[in-house]
Amino acid sequence: MATFSNPFVLLQCRSVSTKVLYPKQFKSVLSAVPPRPRSGWQIFVRDHLQEIKQMDDKAPATKATHLLSERWQKLSEAQKQKYADQYQKEAKLHEDAVKKALTEATPQQIHDENILRRKYNLTLLKDPKQPKRPLNSYMLYLDHLRVNGPANFKQLPVAEQAHEGSKKFKLLTPSEKEVFERKAKENREAFAVASANVVKEIQRINQRELGTSEGWSDTGSWHAQYKDTAWIFVANLDYELTEGDVVCIFSQYGEPLNVEMARDKKTGKSLGFAFLQYENQKSSILAVDNLNGSNVLSRTIRVDHSYGPKKSKHDEDDEETYAEPTYNVAPPTLEETVTLPKEKSSFDEEDPMADYFQKKKKKEEKKHHRHKHKSSDKGRESAESDHKSRKRKYEDDPSQRKH
Repeated sequence: MATFSNPFVLLQCRSVSTKVLYPKQFKSVLSAVPPRPRSGWQIFVRDHLQEIKQMDDKAPATKATHLLSERWQKLSEAQKQKYADQYQKEAKLHEDAVKKALTEATPQQIHDENILRRKYNLTLLKDPKQPKRPLNSYMLYLDHLRVNGPANFKQLPVAEQAHEGSKKFKLLTPSEKEVFERKAKENREAFAVASANVVKEIQRINQRELGTSEGWSDTGSWHAQYKDTAWIFVANLDYELTEGDVVCIFSQYGEPLNVEMARDKKTGKSLGFAFLQYENQKSSILAVDNLNGSNVLSRTIRVDHSYGPKKSKHDEDDEETYAEPTYNVAPPTLEETVTLPKEKSSFDEEDPMADYFQKKKKKEEKKHHRHKHKSSDKGRESAESDHKSRKRKYEDDPSQRKH
């Protein structure tokens, strides 16, 4: 039976929100952010929980909840509104603190924490300074219809809007489509520039951290915290690239052991990111330093350290899904075939009749082999018939039997 030794037992402190803010495994950049209440009712419980505790220190949680629920139902709407206003105030305070913490954090800090969050299956942080992926021409046209389209289109559900918008977009003339395609191209170019700036900012921070008076030291490098993993994460890949292409690109810095391309479960198409494991951890450092921010098929790829692909549901009980490399990069091993040396021919190869005599010899050997099998079969049959005759004679003549 639960007791109230902890005054916040009813507040569900390990909820999803607080678990994201205060992970047990490491200190988050959101550690100073106050938790967000769920509702005015939760604030009411928090404010009156001490009264229930003073009345009965060992009261079960269900009893305390029942008593506070009865009090809450007896409150007037004006009294409940006071707690609703307090909830709005604390919720805004929470959101502002989250925004401030993420804005003040460097891209490298968010990147490093997301690697740890991915390792422990926690919600990833979103960098507010990270540029958003631009919309294509069709999505720009769909947004245009939602603002300037007919009234009956605006009233449709989102799924039907997308369906009807697709039909209308296909009926546009080339000159009408050009407006949205030109805007989409401008957005893509701006996104590429912004993404490159983020990569340069991370590289600038790395150089500043390594610029010590004593010279370069591997302990001062941010790579040092990933010394136990040789996995890297590659993002923003072209959708036409395959696992073999990824291996070809990254094998210049070391020997890849595993490659895991993220694909759609239904269509099997690439999702644009992959995980790759090297044989040596130093190879992952070279790949991150040299290929992060590089241009591959008109795309600025992101290369970061990683702890490998996220565990699947059936592997959640395993402590380490990829503890041993699977070597799925290696080609399939071929079975070793032993070729026996050819028997040297006794005929002269330059003799025009050599081919005839060789065929004749093979024919005789084959005939001799067949005759040998027939004679052995006959010997076996005669032995069996002798055995049967002796057995019959033994059964018919009682004098042959031993007493």
